[in-house]
Amino acid sequence: MGLPYFSACYAERLAAAGRVTEAYHVSSAAVVEARESGLHCWYPEILRIHSGICRSDNHPGEAEAAMKLALDTATRQGAALWSLRATLDLSCHDVPDDQGLAAALNAFPRDAVLPELGRAKVLLSQ
Repeated sequence: MGLPYFSACYAERLAAAGRVTEAYHVSSAAVVEARESGLHCWYPEILRIHSGICRSDNHPGEAEAAMKLALDTATRQGAALWSLRATLDLSCHDVPDDQGLAAALNAFPRDAVLPELGRAKVLLSQ
C-alpha cells in the first residue's frame, strides 16, 4: 500500500549516497506507481522527492514539472506539510517565494513545532 512512498524515500537515500542515476529510475517508477495505484495520500511528497532527484540527475524540465504537480496536488488535497516542503524546496533551489512560504506557514497553528516550520521562518527572516 505505501510502496511508492517508501520507494521514493529509498531513492532519496540512493541519491544521498551518490547513486543519482539509480535514484532517478527508482523515483520515476515510484511516481508512475503512485499515479496508477490511485493512492494519492503521499503523491505530492513522492513528486517533491522525484523533483529533487531530477534536479540532481540533470533533468531540469522534469524537475520543474514534478514540483509544480506536487504543489498543485498538495494544495488541492489541503496537505499543508507536503505543500510547505515543496515550497521550501522551491525557495532553496529556485527563486525564493516569501509569499508562498508565508501562506504555507499560515496553514499551521502558531504553536506548531516542526523542523520545516523553523526553516521557513528562518528563510522569511532573511
